[in-house]
Amino acid sequence: MRRIATVLAGAALIPGGIAQAATAETSLVSVTVDGSPAAGMSGRPSISADGRFVAFSSSATNLVRDDGNGVSDIFVRDRQNGITTRVSVDSAGVEGNGASGNPSISGDGRYVVFESRATNLVPGDTNGFQDIFERDLVTGRTRLVTSPSLWEQANGDSFAPVISADGSHIAFDSVASNIRGGDSNGVSDVFEVARGSSFIDRISVDSNFQEADGPSWGPSISADGSYVSFTSDADNLNVGRPDVNHASDVFVHGGVGGTRLVSYSYLGGKGNSTSRNAVISADGKHLVFESYASNLVPDDTNGRADLFVSNWWDWSISRVDVDPAGVAVGGESGARAAISADGRYVAFASGQDGLVPGDTNGLWDVLVRDTVAGTTTLASVATNGAPGNDFSLEPAMTPDGRHVAFKSYASNFVPDTPRPSANTYVRDLAG
Repeated sequence: MRRIATVLAGAALIPGGIAQAATAETSLVSVTVDGSPAAGMSGRPSISADGRFVAFSSSATNLVRDDGNGVSDIFVRDRQNGITTRVSVDSAGVEGNGASGNPSISGDGRYVVFESRATNLVPGDTNGFQDIFERDLVTGRTRLVTSPSLWEQANGDSFAPVISADGSHIAFDSVASNIRGGDSNGVSDVFEVARGSSFIDRISVDSNFQEADGPSWGPSISADGSYVSFTSDADNLNVGRPDVNHASDVFVHGGVGGTRLVSYSYLGGKGNSTSRNAVISADGKHLVFESYASNLVPDDTNGRADLFVSNWWDWSISRVDVDPAGVAVGGESGARAAISADGRYVAFASGQDGLVPGDTNGLWDVLVRDTVAGTTTLASVATNGAPGNDFSLEPAMTPDGRHVAFKSYASNFVPDTPRPSANTYVRDLAG
């Protein structure tokens, strides 16, 4: 712990801090203490702004010494110094006694938030529910985030935390009804809190601050915490425009307009099927999301989930998973994607062959779409460019679009990778 704190306190944590690659390369993140790939499942990566630090979850027991709890933990890999640190520990460094997952790291790599069922990460955690925690890698302090007050604990599970790039705000969803006063809808809501504050705000509300009449989940947060996107089944969040599609939709909360629906079709109507898994750009203007709707863009006839980028400030929308000619090729793309700070680059997972020339492996791959140039690059490849020989999923991306972290079951990215375990990798696209 002391070593990584010293590194973080003394390093220039800015983009470009990691050594520049002469050619594109793929490196292993889930590295064991002896330098080999982890034997347990590793994934859910979150990456710092310069690509140096990667937070991830893993059930492997040999990433750090003395890992004896037998459950999934959160780790941070310093790719520059070759150090892996366990994050899901208490302030004295004692390992958690329950499973932890879904990490999110701040832009400078200092703060990591995560969900955990451990009851020993902070004193007095007796509610028996999954909570959200924050770990400061400089001070070594672990703090409970989902605490309604100093004398009260959340009365339900909390999930999916995200921290803003500047480390100032944390968003999460929860089924607890006592995190914010007046919560009487009986379903999951999305909340936001300024880091270090005890005041937690509910943001899955309409522009008149009326609570949602359906569950809301899956937050994503802009760089300064001004905007939060989320998915909701609620029918009453879009004030003045009735929700008639009876499906999950994507919303953005923040700014002078309150809460806005963003899963609109190019003709101005609502999507005609489920939209979900939204991720907002650092500038808060762009979103990438998954949708089964067939009316968001013209000629969407594949009948499957696709990925879309929306600039909700000017109401433009385009499809991400298209071939080099800009044409949909069939197959399915989806789950949670990643987007660069300015919305230009999108990292996503897809089971479609044909999105890039020569992709014929018939597997889910991680790709990067340049929405300005109209080009797509295969990211889940070995350093020599060989496509993965098994599924790759769960991309995360640096704000400049250069580094892509992802989970993969492939065994051909680095030597001696055990199967069927998944490992976490970073692809540096600079070349």
